[in-house]
Parts: sequence; structure tokens; C-alpha cells
Amino acid sequence: MSLVVFTDIDDTLMQTERKCSVSDKLHPGAVDRDGQVISFYTEKQHRLINLLGDGKLIPVTGRNNAALCRTRFSFNHEIVINHGALVLNHDRTIDNGWLQIIELMLVQWQELLAEWTRQVQAIIDQQQLPLRAKVITDFDISCYVSIKVDNHVNKIEDFYSLLEPIINEVNGLEEARVHINGRNMALLPPYASKAKAVNYLKQKYQMLDEHTLFVGAGDSLSDIEFMKACDYLVVPQNCQITEQAL
Repeated sequence: MSLVVFTDIDDTLMQTERKCSVSDKLHPGAVDRDGQVISFYTEKQHRLINLLGDGKLIPVTGRNNAALCRTRFSFNHEIVINHGALVLNHDRTIDNGWLQIIELMLVQWQELLAEWTRQVQAIIDQQQLPLRAKVITDFDISCYVSIKVDNHVNKIEDFYSLLEPIINEVNGLEEARVHINGRNMALLPPYASKAKAVNYLKQKYQMLDEHTLFVGAGDSLSDIEFMKACDYLVVPQNCQITEQAL
């Protein structure tokens, strides 16, 4: 029987140093664009990675391809990036089957993502907010709108009331979603869905072996939907899911 593990990365397999205990033995997990280590995994996370690595380990992450490449993990099978907007093959080329599923939606949503970015930027300029907004593109595909806090003092929730008009607009559209986590907000079109991407890959693996065992690992509420597609769920002890959903 085959084992396939779909796992989130940040705050599941690793995290920033400030989120680690002083007693933890830390290993470098990811670097920034300048090569400086910014995320770490603990000894227990190291053991978990080795345990899950007995199967096909497939990351399901909000990171883009470049950011995923800056992690210290080796992923040798498919990968799900940009909050589920893109599914890549083991050689980091776009999965053609997935591209066929989303390509009609890309035309419809590309301009809307650009318009959302313009609206957010207008609010930023008018209110002089310490935020950055842009459309995240990967492989020349518009994936989602990223809104980031541009300091280490505020959280994105501090600006929720000012961004509420655009948040309500996004949430008012069928299957579009707003994802909030720490200093980041993502405005997600329907094709940026971890759950849809995982179900797509799950069907492919079930065609190869109907008895495949699927495990889902994640820490945030946005991970729950893709994890529910799996046979078993793995959740860190202290995370958004345990604090708000259990």
C-alpha cells in the first residue's frame, strides 16, 4: 500500500526562531533572498519529517516556487504552491492536467486580481499605511493578491477595518476567499485552493493504487479543507487549528 503525505510547510514543518522554545535544538529550515536563515525546524520536527518521508512527501504551501526552493527540504514528487493555484510535477514544470482545469478561470480572474491590487494600493496611499500589495505571479500565471505588513510591529488585523471594503468584495464572490495569517493577507481566486489541488493529486494516486493511504498535515484553519480529503490528519500541538477549531 502506498503512502502519500500532503503537508503544509510554514508553522508545520518549520517556523521562525521567535516561535521556538529556548530549549529546542534548531536546524536551519529556510533562508531569505540574501541567504540569511529565517526559519528553523526543531529536533521533533526533524523526526516527523523523517517519519513522513517514508511516503511520498508533497508540500501544500502558500510559498511560490522561488520561496520553496529557499527551504532546506528536498521534495521529489509533485508540489502544490501559491495557496494551491499551481501544481508542479517532480521536475518543477506545471502539471498539464491542472493547467487545463484552471486556464479558463485565469482569463476571467487576471484583471480582477489587478483591480483588487489597485483598490488596496489606493487605500494604502490615502491612509499612509505600512503595507505592500501586489499580484503574485509564478510561471507567468497570476496566482493571488498579496498584502503584507511592511514592519515588524503591526499585524495585518490592525488594518482590517480600513481594508474591510475590499475584504467584503472578495468574500462576496463565489469561491473567492481571504486568507489572513500574521503579517500577511492573501486575496485568493477560486483556483487558488489547496483543497482542490490536493483532491486533483489524490485522484491521480488513487488511479495508480486504490488502497493508497493519504495523510494531511497543517497548522492553520485554511489547511483544514485539504487535510479533510486525507485519511489521517497531523496537527502541531500549538497552532491556529488547536486554538480555534478543536
